Amino acid sequence: MDMISREELRNLLEVRNDPCISLYMPVAARGQDTRQNPIRFKNLLNMAEKKNPDGRGRRVRELLEPARRLLDDTPFWQHQNEGLAVFSSPGLFLTYRLPVRFPELVLVQERFDVKPLLPYLSMDRVFHVLALSRKNPRFLECSRHNCRNLAPKGMPTGLEEIGEEYEFQRRTTVHGGPQGGGGDRGAAAYHGQGFGKEDEKIFLSGYLRRIQRVVEPVLARGNTPLILVGLDPLPSLYREVNSYPHLLDEAVCRSPREMGDDELHQAAWTVAEPLFSRARTEMENRYASLAGTGNTSRDLAEIFPAARWGRVESLLVAVGRVVWGRVSPDGAAVEIHETEQPGDTDLLGMAAVYALEKGAQVFPVPPDKMPGGADAAAVFRY
Repeated sequence: MDMISREELRNLLEVRNDPCISLYMPVAARGQDTRQNPIRFKNLLNMAEKKNPDGRGRRVRELLEPARRLLDDTPFWQHQNEGLAVFSSPGLFLTYRLPVRFPELVLVQERFDVKPLLPYLSMDRVFHVLALSRKNPRFLECSRHNCRNLAPKGMPTGLEEIGEEYEFQRRTTVHGGPQGGGGDRGAAAYHGQGFGKEDEKIFLSGYLRRIQRVVEPVLARGNTPLILVGLDPLPSLYREVNSYPHLLDEAVCRSPREMGDDELHQAAWTVAEPLFSRARTEMENRYASLAGTGNTSRDLAEIFPAARWGRVESLLVAVGRVVWGRVSPDGAAVEIHETEQPGDTDLLGMAAVYALEKGAQVFPVPPDKMPGGADAAAVFRY
């Protein structure tokens, strides 16, 4: 199974090429008739070649060559999930096997359509786990269904590794120890040979600061929640050296040394899941409280330019819906069509993309749960 990191999503959002091909399809899993998967995929490729409003057929065929090679890739089809997403543009070809049953969709336009990914991104929101122990600390990137050990460069392997970096010669001299072999003596002292509580705190804080300097540049690429796993005093001391604003107050108070990566992942999810669920509920309540004040809208013709120019604070999008239409040259107005016409784009998908690019929260909602049955509902920043 694959997962999409925030950085990968950002890269998809930033692609501006003509054409950008987005393909989505549901996948039959093991125990079902999996022989239909490559057949269904081939039909989607044929549909993509026919979407040729501007005479781009030859170029589209060339971009679909890597996808066509997958038709005979037996291992690829043997390791599927519930849904398959494929993105192809000049110089880029990506596939994602995800735990979301996508409706079939083929789009050929100037940018990728990530709207079908929104259920996955909502269900599988990314969070990070920092497992603190005196030996082999770990830094994980996780979602509801996935977890990977990032093993960032420079992560210390434990307290012993950094002992030589501190001036234990001076410290052991102050405490009456020998001046020679300071690094080894200091490390030994830490393990109970006259190392005082204040010295231990300084030593541990230095160790945790080293970890903090390694993980925070990774965290700075987004705004994902960070969950600590460990036994005091390590989590408490880490909070003192931390500068990352999205470190959660709640931690998992267990020893990571006794837990594998999967167990760390599941333990941290119990902290992350209520946070993700609460965010959507709060947005829906905020929309309801502001309705009628001019700070909300269910009109996609109003929401689209607002999303493009960064006015949207949060956005609800109806799952599975596509709204076809065209955008005016200045991006200030849209023309909505009941059915797809040559040159159309998915306005609902583009609105979601713009909102994400401008830092808005975007939540997929079942159509029957949308306010007033609308395709989109937005809360504006101003």
